[in-house]
Amino acid sequence: LGRRGRGPGELQTPGTAAISGDSILAVMDNGQRRVVLYDLRAGGYHGSFVLRGWLPTLRFSGGLLLAGMLQVDSGTAVARHTFAGERLSGEGVLPPVIRKHPMLHAGFGSVTFTELGDDVFAAFEVSQSLFRWQRGSRVAEEIPVPALRRKGVRPELFEEMLRDPSKVAALAWDRSVPTLLSVIGPRTLGLVTLDGHFEQATFVGTFSLTVIDLSRRRVCPDIAIPAPPDPLPRITLHGDTLVVLQQGEDARGQPMAQIRRFVVRAEGCDWRAIPRPSPEGAATPAAPGHAVWPSR
Repeated sequence: LGRRGRGPGELQTPGTAAISGDSILAVMDNGQRRVVLYDLRAGGYHGSFVLRGWLPTLRFSGGLLLAGMLQVDSGTAVARHTFAGERLSGEGVLPPVIRKHPMLHAGFGSVTFTELGDDVFAAFEVSQSLFRWQRGSRVAEEIPVPALRRKGVRPELFEEMLRDPSKVAALAWDRSVPTLLSVIGPRTLGLVTLDGHFEQATFVGTFSLTVIDLSRRRVCPDIAIPAPPDPLPRITLHGDTLVVLQQGEDARGQPMAQIRRFVVRAEGCDWRAIPRPSPEGAATPAAPGHAVWPSR
C-alpha cells in the first residue's frame, strides 16, 4: 500500500499508523502533513486530509480517528476527527512545562496516548508523568512514573535549554522519550520509552518497558527490552504481547526484517508505589530496585 511520492495514496515521510479493525489503515505522512487512508479490504487508496501538528500520533476509537498533538491555543492534547478530516472536538491538557513555555511545543510536542474504558491516558515527551482524563474532558490527573535505570525527564532540563540555546543539541536527548502507551491487561498499561543518543552521525538507543497497575497504584519500572540499539527497531504492544521489528540476517548473511515476540508477565516484578506529584509536576525519586523481563 502506497509508494514514495506526493500523489494520491503516496507517502513522503510516513510516521505513525493506526488500523480500524480489518478495514481502514491510517498513516500520518509527516512530510506532507496529511493523513492518508487505505482500504484494507479493497487493497487500495481510500482518501486523505490535512492534519497540521508536531508529528501527530494516530489511534482509532469507534468510528473516529484520534490524533495526539499539542494545541497551545485550545490547551488540548488529543483531537477527534471523522474519516473525512472534520475536527469534532479537542480534549486533554498541556503538560506543565508547555503551559509555562508554549514555544517548546514546536520541537518537543510529541504525545503518546491510549484509551481504557472512558479514560484517556497520555504521555508527553517533556514530562515523566502520565496524565489521565475522562473522554472529552479538559481536566486531567497527573500520575508520576518513577525512572530507576532509564534517564527519565529532569524537570529543569528544558529550562536549561531555554536559558542557553547553545546547549540544545547536547541536552535534547538527555532524557527518556515515550514511544508507546498501550493497554496490556485489566486496568494495566504498558509504557515504552527510548533512551537515545548519537554515536558520531548515527542515532542509537535502548528501549524500556514500564508496567503500570492502575488498580493498585503501583509500577514495575524500566524493564529492559531485548532489542538491538542500531538500527533502532520498531516496537508495538498487542495485549500482553510485545512485538519487536528489527533488522536481522538471512541464511546468506543478507539484511532482512525480523519479528520477535515477547510475553509481558508481571509475576517477578519489583513493584513500586506510584509517588505523589511534586510541586513542579515531576516524579518523586524512588529507590533503586530490580525488575524481571520474562520472554518467550
